[in-house]
Amino acid sequence: MHEFLIEKLNSSYSDEDVKLIIEGLKCDRVTTFRVNTLKSNCAFVENELLDNNIKFRNCEFIDTAYILDTSLETKMKLQKLNIYENGSIYIFSLYHQ
Repeated sequence: MHEFLIEKLNSSYSDEDVKLIIEGLKCDRVTTFRVNTLKSNCAFVENELLDNNIKFRNCEFIDTAYILDTSLETKMKLQKLNIYENGSIYIFSLYHQ
């Protein structure tokens, strides 16, 4: 981890909190994305994902959000689709599994 980040964390948080933050950054995470409903809709995006063999599941607490697996290959595949390139979806967060 970059020394600058550790120094910033140490200046803002307790030693215990810094340790928890660093451990959290090391965890495997899945990629989440959200449908831009101004440009598309969930049904269209889901069909595009299915047509391209991208596995996903619905996010429990946001109707227009989805969760992908941890695979870098899956994330790269998603970013090559028109729905990503034209702004129909936004990769917006990493989600602890």
